[in-house]
Amino acid sequence: MTTTSHILKNDDGGMIIIMVVLLVALLSIISIAASKTSNTEIMIAGNEYAYTRNFYSAEGATMEAVDMLEAMDDPQDTPPGWLEEIVKTLDDSNLDSYWSKIGTHSPVGAVPAPFRLDSNYSHFLAGAEGIPPGSPLGMGGATVHAYAIYGKCENEGVVTIKVGYRKAF
Repeated sequence: MTTTSHILKNDDGGMIIIMVVLLVALLSIISIAASKTSNTEIMIAGNEYAYTRNFYSAEGATMEAVDMLEAMDDPQDTPPGWLEEIVKTLDDSNLDSYWSKIGTHSPVGAVPAPFRLDSNYSHFLAGAEGIPPGSPLGMGGATVHAYAIYGKCENEGVVTIKVGYRKAF
């Protein structure tokens, strides 16, 4: 004679089903939490990528301005449009008013110039800071002049960099 046993016919059968359902529910909760955590990590990595891209683009814009100033014999003879030549006019407090001139041809004050490699999002701007303290003021020799150079990139976030630069002429 053959007997077939069914899971619900023995004494422990109902408990096994409940344990299996609880285990599946627990594993589902763990997998959903892991999925949400990985999505958050992906978003963090994307933000870090955007910041790093903006940082290096803004830094490249400042280095382009440094190269252009370095190539000039005397920036005061024929100042470029992106150089604020009035000493101490451009500073951190009024920088936003200069950035708002991007793409315009303002007759007053310096206008930010586009960075060649990323002209849609990155710009640079420089301001004269005069003769730095402690510099010699000899009548016949070259005098050191200080400049503040700003680079800005606005692409899925904003990064602004300020670099000090000195040139003797």
